[in-house]
Parts: sequence; structure tokens; C-alpha cells
Amino acid sequence: MQRFISSLRKTDLVALAILSMFLINPFGFGFVFGYLLVLWVVLQPNLIAAITGDTMFWTLLLFSVVYGAFYALNPEQGIQYIIIYLTFPWTFYLLGKNMGAGVFDRDAFYILFFLIATFYSITPILSIGKNILNGGFVQFSRDIPNFWNGKIEKATLIAIPFAFQMLILAFLYTKKQYSKYLFNIAALLIFVLAMLCTFRIGSRTLLMVFFITSLLAFFLFFNKSSIGVKTLSLILMLIAAVYMIDYIYIDLNSDYLSVLGQRLQDSDNAQSAGGRTERWMSSVENLIEHPLGWKLSEFGFAHNFWLDVARENGLLPLGILILFTIQSLKLWANFITNNLHDNRVIYLSLGFFVTSYSILFLEPIMNGAFDFFCVFCLVHGWLKGLKIMENHEIAVR
Repeated sequence: MQRFISSLRKTDLVALAILSMFLINPFGFGFVFGYLLVLWVVLQPNLIAAITGDTMFWTLLLFSVVYGAFYALNPEQGIQYIIIYLTFPWTFYLLGKNMGAGVFDRDAFYILFFLIATFYSITPILSIGKNILNGGFVQFSRDIPNFWNGKIEKATLIAIPFAFQMLILAFLYTKKQYSKYLFNIAALLIFVLAMLCTFRIGSRTLLMVFFITSLLAFFLFFNKSSIGVKTLSLILMLIAAVYMIDYIYIDLNSDYLSVLGQRLQDSDNAQSAGGRTERWMSSVENLIEHPLGWKLSEFGFAHNFWLDVARENGLLPLGILILFTIQSLKLWANFITNNLHDNRVIYLSLGFFVTSYSILFLEPIMNGAFDFFCVFCLVHGWLKGLKIMENHEIAVR
């Protein structure tokens, strides 16, 4: 951690501090710190060089302008969101790119991810923790009052910041060398708190992300291990499985699993992804019938990033977003291919990719979790910055 902080420039430390406040979002004023980041990015002396020839930036800028312009025709969330939609996506992308280009360190990739995941989950942990202290795990409602202002927030949206915490346990498992014990203990503590919060709000999406990324971590570790380690791992897994089946009883009706257990036992709801499949089918039909978008009152959110963009503003921003998605997939593929030698980076890259796209595929991001999209853009900028530094290192050699 000290090595990472010392490698940052003073201006990057300022940006990181402002970013942390944006993610914590105290009293709902996180957008103010977002405005400060816009100012920070615009005042960077290398701004012109950073955007020259960067097709991903220009695609993201075009999406921001088009989406913001369409939103201005019907600003349901407030006038200030016009500015937010116009500026935040490309601002966070350039912020990540600037920081990535300034720190060429594989460990820094994980440290930055850990800091973002931690800051992003602070307010949900405080909110759910206060709710548990006041009413316990057995509560009828999944919706949680915000810690700062008491505003009731939907469980779906308050769960999103925990998505990246689901990667921590498996990442520690795949590390070749463990960092200081204090750092590992802090990471495990935050992971445990995130899991307890997941149980309280009964998020099946987060559990799905946890199991997928954990299996991914195991197979990556298994694939690169010796025959002896592979054999030992299989034996230990078999013993653990037999022990859990014979001696461990999981009561879905217990206090701490009451909400989650009820949702897991609702088979009809689970089979339709919480009713999402019907909304997706209706949204696809509306793409043809209502190419300029349709009203929220028709059947609510589509619970899909791309389809909700189309619902809000039609096919034009959707087409630009699909182009950005293609560029995103290409960027991730190149980054992963270039780092096949580093098991940790491979896992974190694939883990973040699976996690972020799972959330984007299942939740209405632009209306309620826009900060998640900002983090998504930030990491893409970080990858671009790393790529620039990597190419520079090769050229110097």
C-alpha cells in the first residue's frame, strides 16, 4: 500500500481523495465531488494528448452528449443530471487513464481496485449495519434507509456496491505472495461485512457473482498448479464436501438467512431472474414499436443497462453504447491476453469483467446506480493508461 501511494503523483492523490468522497456519497452530495473531478480532469496539462486518437474516449463522449441531450427533453431526475450525464462518463474515463499512465505497477492494479471497492461499499455497509442493529436480520422489507439522510433505498440498488467485494476472498486465494497480514485481515473483514449485508438484503445476484468468481479463481489456481498440488486440492475438496453434507446443516429459515432463504425458496421468481426475463422480452419488442423510447409506467425498469438506455432515450444512444461495449470487450480481451503470465492479474481482470457485466446485464444502471457506470468507465481508462505505459516500456527497451 505504501509503495502504491508513494508512486502516485501529488495531483493523483488529490484526485483519489476526491474520488473516495464521490463513492462514499455523504448526505447525497457525492455529485459535488464529481464536479470537482470534472474540473481536475479539464485542468490537466496533458488533456489534449490524452484524448488525441483515443476512439474509446470519443465514443464515450458522443454517448454522454447524446444521452444528456435526450434526457434534457424530459429531465425527470432534475436539471443537474443534464450536466452529470454530459460530463461524468468521459471524466471518469480520463481520470482512470491519467492515473493508469502514471503508475505502471501490477500490484497497483489490485490496490486501486481494493480502494475503489472499499470506498464504494462504506455507505451501504453503514446503512445496512444500522438497520440490523435497529431491527435485526428478521425484517419484512428488503429496502434500507440510507445512513446519511434516512432516505429509503431499494435493495437492488444498495446491493450493487458490494459486487466488487465478492472478489476479495478468491483473490487472496490466488495470490502468489501474501502482503502484510494487516492488509489481508482488513480485506477479509470487509468481505465478511459485505456477505452479512448480502444476507440481510437477500441478494441472489451477489451470491451468483460470488460463486462464479470463486470457481474462476479455483480453476485458474488449479490449472497453474503442479500435479501434487492438484491432487491434494481435489482430496481436500472431496473431504470438505463430504463433511459439509454430513455435518453442516444450513437453515434457510434462520435469522441471518431469513430474507435470502425466502427468496431462494421462491422457485418461480428465481426461474424468471426475478421477473426480469419478461421485462427483457417486452423491451426488445418495444425497440421496434417505440424506437424513440417508452414510458417507465408501461412495465417499469427493464433491469438491463442497454435496454434501459433504449427505454429512456431510444435507439440512437443505444447504438452508441453498443459501439462502446464492443470497444470495451476488445480492451479487456487484449489486456487479459497480454497478462497471461500473471495469475493474479488474470483473475482480477476476469473477475471484474464477469462482475461488472453481470451487474450491467441485470440492473438499471443509469437510473439509480449511475456511480457504478462511472466506476466502469474509470477502470476502462485505467486499462488504457496501463496499455500506454506498457507500450512505452517496450519502446524504451
